[in-house]
Amino acid sequence: MLNIWGLVLIIVGALLYLAAVTRTKFVLYRILIPSKKIMSKKTAHSIYRIIGIILTALGLLITVNII
Repeated sequence: MLNIWGLVLIIVGALLYLAAVTRTKFVLYRILIPSKKIMSKKTAHSIYRIIGIILTALGLLITVNII
């Protein structure tokens, strides 16, 4: 049986990853970037790529009931 929270995490992680790869002008992503640039200078987009991959993997594990 599919877990709804796992699916939500997969969607959020995939969208975050795609936004970081394309460097989109989406409103929520533009709000997140300045705070990360203060902490990590030029690597803000790569940090969000990693976070997107981790969220997607975690959502997949939750969906198939491994976690």
